[in-house]
Amino acid sequence: MTAWRDSVTDVLALAVELSEQEDLRAAVIGSVEGGIIAGVLTACGGLLGGPLGLAVGGAVGGVVAAAVSRKKFKSVASIIMNDLSSTQKKKLVATLTNVIPSQLALMSASQLPPELKQQIIDAVKQFFGSHLNMHVE
Repeated sequence: MTAWRDSVTDVLALAVELSEQEDLRAAVIGSVEGGIIAGVLTACGGLLGGPLGLAVGGAVGGVVAAAVSRKKFKSVASIIMNDLSSTQKKKLVATLTNVIPSQLALMSASQLPPELKQQIIDAVKQFFGSHLNMHVE
C-alpha cells in the first residue's frame, strides 16, 4: 500500500510541478453560465428594442459574460492539491500513468523530455475537461 501511495504522490507532484511551470488555469465559471448570461441579455435587448435590441443585447451580453468569466480562473496546481477528492486524484493518476513511463514518474519536470511534458499537460487538460467539466488554459 505504501508503494501505491508513494506512486500517487510522485505522479501528482509531477502534475502539479508541470501545471505551475505552464501556469495552467481552469475556468471556474463554465461556458454554460457564460452562455446563459449572454442569452438573457440578448433576450432582454430583443424584448425592449426589437431587432436592434437583439443586436445590442447580444453584444452587451457577450461582453458581460466575458468580463464575468475572465476573473474566475483558478490554478490547476491548486485544484489538484486542494480541491480534488481522493477518488478524483486516483483517476488523475490513472490517466497520467498511461502517459508517464513508470521509471520517469520519479523525475522532476525539468528532467523530462519536452514531448513527454506536453503529453502530460495534454492529459491533465483532458482530465479536467472530461472529469471536472473545466476548461484549462
